Amino acid sequence: MQPVEVLLVEDNPGDTLLVGQILAEFQLPVRLHVARDGEQAIHMLTDADLKPSLIVLDLNLPKVSGSDLLKRYSGRHVPVVVFSSSRNQP
Repeated sequence: MQPVEVLLVEDNPGDTLLVGQILAEFQLPVRLHVARDGEQAIHMLTDADLKPSLIVLDLNLPKVSGSDLLKRYSGRHVPVVVFSSSRNQP
């Protein structure tokens, strides 16, 4: 069975660890790719080798915000789960 490709866009190492631990408990195999800021996520998403089945996105990111990343990739057919401690809406 092919692993589910998940792109986590998160700058907090503790949150990255937590998401990795949660995904490790899934019945399906999961391959987690991590971008530590919005700019790195853009580079990863333009790489033809990475075709994520799901993007888990923090809104409060350095360099390129999660909101800006959503605007750039809103036309793609990849589900995005957004989480953030921000009270601002995207």
